[in-house]
Amino acid sequence: MKKKILLINKSGLNAPFEKALREEGFDVTSFFENKFPVFKKNLFQKFYNIFRRKIFDDKTYLQRAEKTFIEKQNIKRSRAFKKKFDYALFFRADLYPEEMIKNIRKISGMMVADQYDGMMVGSRILDYRPYFDRLFVFDPDDFRNYKNKGFLPITNCWFQDEDKTSEIKQDFFYVGVGTDDRQQKIKDFQDAVLGKFSLKAILTIP
Repeated sequence: MKKKILLINKSGLNAPFEKALREEGFDVTSFFENKFPVFKKNLFQKFYNIFRRKIFDDKTYLQRAEKTFIEKQNIKRSRAFKKKFDYALFFRADLYPEEMIKNIRKISGMMVADQYDGMMVGSRILDYRPYFDRLFVFDPDDFRNYKNKGFLPITNCWFQDEDKTSEIKQDFFYVGVGTDDRQQKIKDFQDAVLGKFSLKAILTIP
């Protein structure tokens, strides 16, 4: 009998994870396989947003309102599952509300988290550590600095689709969250390498 696994991954890269897990013999359910309701500003929120901007110079009210809306949808869906899972696999579990984590803990035999961003940007995972049986980190510094948390080391994953081939146009490709230290390292890399060697690169920091 196939082991049931609940995959919780917000990125648009779910398909290769689902495929790989199914090839390993799992019965996969994706938490985000069905679309969520879209956040729509109501009349009160529109007026309150104007009030916040004009009076308090607050330009983030609508972003916070949308985040609250999404968190409520996540919690609602986590309550809706009727079946039990052998495993729940989270990617960046710190992005989700704690109540959602608790609900999935109740229906999962083993909870596993892959923290593919470091503690610098995802430190809330430290508060969630008790809910997980295994928690993997890719950053060697996080592994060393939080040994008391029982973190396990893991490399970043790579999926090779053998059915598709594409021409490689870049020698170097980087996409990462724009923390200050990363921006400086990218600048140092550009100054040291680009223009001095025959190297085609795309360096992107959102």
